[in-house]
Amino acid sequence: MSLNVDTASTSNGLQQELGIHQHNFEMMEHKPRSKFVPAITDATVIDTFYQAVIQDIHKQIDRSQFQSTKSNLTLSEKTALKNLAEDTSIVIKEADKGGNIVILNTADYITMANEHLSTPGCYQLLPGNPTKETVSELKVLLYDCHSRGTLTDEEKAFLYRPNPVIPTMYFLPKIHKAYTTLPQVRPIMSGLGWATEGLSQYIDSAIKDMVPALPAYLRDSTQTLEILHQLKWCPNYLLATFDVKALYTSIQHRLALQTIDYTFRNHSASHSQHVYMIKDFLHFTLAHNQFLFNNQYHLQTKGVAMGATYAPSLANLFMGFFEDKHIYTDHPYKQNLIVWRRYIDDVLVIWNGTSSSFVGFSEYLNRNNFGIEFSGHVSSQSMEFLDLQINIVNGELQTQTFRKPTTVNAMLHASSCHKKSVISNIPFGEFYRARRNCSTDMAFQHECRMIRRRFYERGYSSQCIKQGFNRINTFTQDQTLVTNTESTRPSLEYVVHNEIFRRPLYALSPVKQTLAFVET
Repeated sequence: MSLNVDTASTSNGLQQELGIHQHNFEMMEHKPRSKFVPAITDATVIDTFYQAVIQDIHKQIDRSQFQSTKSNLTLSEKTALKNLAEDTSIVIKEADKGGNIVILNTADYITMANEHLSTPGCYQLLPGNPTKETVSELKVLLYDCHSRGTLTDEEKAFLYRPNPVIPTMYFLPKIHKAYTTLPQVRPIMSGLGWATEGLSQYIDSAIKDMVPALPAYLRDSTQTLEILHQLKWCPNYLLATFDVKALYTSIQHRLALQTIDYTFRNHSASHSQHVYMIKDFLHFTLAHNQFLFNNQYHLQTKGVAMGATYAPSLANLFMGFFEDKHIYTDHPYKQNLIVWRRYIDDVLVIWNGTSSSFVGFSEYLNRNNFGIEFSGHVSSQSMEFLDLQINIVNGELQTQTFRKPTTVNAMLHASSCHKKSVISNIPFGEFYRARRNCSTDMAFQHECRMIRRRFYERGYSSQCIKQGFNRINTFTQDQTLVTNTESTRPSLEYVVHNEIFRRPLYALSPVKQTLAFVET
């Protein structure tokens, strides 16, 4: 079915005809935890039931076996862990990626942190504890919203935090990236219990459902493989990726607020007082990203705090805003762009052109007024993306599992005090992932040998490993690529300059133009 459509005048009617609906603004219920305790006048029945349950439990548990269960840590290991925990001369952190444990001199850790905190325009040292002023301002904000009728009594009670705990900032070393003296760090703000915690949850519940509707949205590796399977490879295509450098800390507060306004105006059927309230909430959380590090109070003046509930959703919508202005619009490289799909700040690109033209496209992307910087890579042979290595072999795409060089064997040890069913199912999960990622039997068998070795290193029995492998051995890669129908959004394809860009109809710009629509 092919239609010539004037998008400005007939898009609503076409959406109804094709059964496509805009995102309706629906808030999940927010209310404080119930403190209800039932008033019991006659507890005889409940006490009888309680005694019966206790007797059944005693029958099921071999008490002597339960009491003889030994710790899987030796005395020397327990002593070593205690000494490490009490040693203030070192800091022990998980690596940013790869599962490594990094041990740093405390002085070096503070040096790395202070170097990040000195990033121009991002952080500000505060003279004292800002908790009291923040709570007071939060109370005023919630009172205003409640008096306007946009907040219910329960929502107001849920959002108010009278006795908050100020967040702490910690840093994860990026040892997977090249460094000379000390690695770069990823800042993580632990804001559990802070004054803005409820606001962050409220914002996320309002915006997260619009993320999968973004035209470039990429759910996971499975969806990446599905896209590659549907692609007909041409000899002049190239593999490419982009990484948005420090996306979370690059989002200017002004543009974050514009993102919310733009997204609701273009992706939602409603733009009510609730939307203005969400913008007020977002403005408040961005203005109160205070935290404690090394006994000093700081304020994050630029970017979104990594650790805020809404941070991934907002980052996705921010990139969607950017893409509407720079990708899904007229630009000199539109015909070269066959695939542009993004997992938060990692972009997979299929490029129809030369390496030099891709460099020109990279320069075009970095000439933006969003304050973000792209780092791109292009190849005619292979490319790593998420946990996939994508290869071009004899004019066809092949895939296999990719691990960073710094990745360690962090499988759950077989002696861990988890349920046996959990331990026994881990090999199946790893072999399933191998079958999903590997497009050839040779790559699958190679990956399985590596997986077996990793499981042996972690104390798994041959029988447990064999059972996991046998459950997946008869599967094909196609059988593991099962699309989640709930996350599949109805969409249209529109053709511009003979190139197809997948895009939901309701995400189209209202600018009046005539396009050739093809129903899918």
